[in-house]
Amino acid sequence: MRHSTHNLARALTLFEMVVSMSIVTLIIGAVSSAVIVATRAVNPQSSPASTLSSLGEALSRLLEEASLAITVTEHTPTAITFTLPDRTGDSLDDTIRYSWSGMAGDPLQRQLNADAPTTVAQGITRFALDYDTVSRDEIIPGGTLNSVEQDLAYFTGSIGTTFVIESFTISQFVRPEFPKGTLSWTLTSIDLQMRKSSTGDGSEIILIELQAPGPSNAPSGQVLASTTVSVNSLPWNHLWTRHTFTSVPALAPNEGVCIVLSDAPDAAKAELPMVSQVSTRSAAWLSDDGAATWYQTNSLSTPYRLRGTTLTRLPDTTIPHVELRRLSGILEANAAPPARGATLVYNHPEFP
Repeated sequence: MRHSTHNLARALTLFEMVVSMSIVTLIIGAVSSAVIVATRAVNPQSSPASTLSSLGEALSRLLEEASLAITVTEHTPTAITFTLPDRTGDSLDDTIRYSWSGMAGDPLQRQLNADAPTTVAQGITRFALDYDTVSRDEIIPGGTLNSVEQDLAYFTGSIGTTFVIESFTISQFVRPEFPKGTLSWTLTSIDLQMRKSSTGDGSEIILIELQAPGPSNAPSGQVLASTTVSVNSLPWNHLWTRHTFTSVPALAPNEGVCIVLSDAPDAAKAELPMVSQVSTRSAAWLSDDGAATWYQTNSLSTPYRLRGTTLTRLPDTTIPHVELRRLSGILEANAAPPARGATLVYNHPEFP
């Protein structure tokens, strides 16, 4: 009996050990499960939902900053560089760059000014930006240009006859032609082939007036400017002589002028040559009663050269502009759904 009792006690002890080990195994499994759950709770990046949240935050930050861009200096599907008004307190615009290498698994990075790039999203498998732009033309008025003194009109030919200024008051109508865009013109000097045919005591002069044309382009009597020339200073032959004017009012491009020559009392004789010409822009008029009555010559004009300046309107300049109006993007990592977003770009920065 004593021997049997000893064997039973030993068997009960082994049973208890088996039960105890089973309980310990259950406890270890429960603790392991709790540790795994706790680890996932502490590290949300391990789930697709948390990855999507991180991508969304990174894309939202990019779009928020780009919406206030004042310039854009780089734009590709995987990189954008833009400037923002000062955010760092140095009174200078700040430059921000977002970029992805294009290699799956590489991070999306953000760089501020000259600082080292920082990672804003990891494990990127797709990053694509799309730019909506608007084109417009800026018209800059061309302004005006005042030319240097230049030849404005010219006429010469074989001399057919002459008229003595002592006997006649002579007028030569001239209307120069100008290119499109001419706003006005101003006469500065006239070259004539006037010559003396006698000499006096040296005090005799020829009066040269610029008058506004009247009906049929005869002189109107409205004097625009005048000058005089001494008869004794004229050559004996029909050579070109220059006569300069000051303070001549500007004329419209379709307006002409009458050059009126008359003698002063007791003047020595001076002559003007005449050349055959038929033109509505150039014609000579004569008066033998002191400019009270004018009559036109038979298709004659005196040789002349008009010099002066022009005021020209310069052509407008058209500058094309392309402006960024809207930016959209997509950001994806691993198996998580892609983050998508878009924003208006409020300052309409120039798109390079």
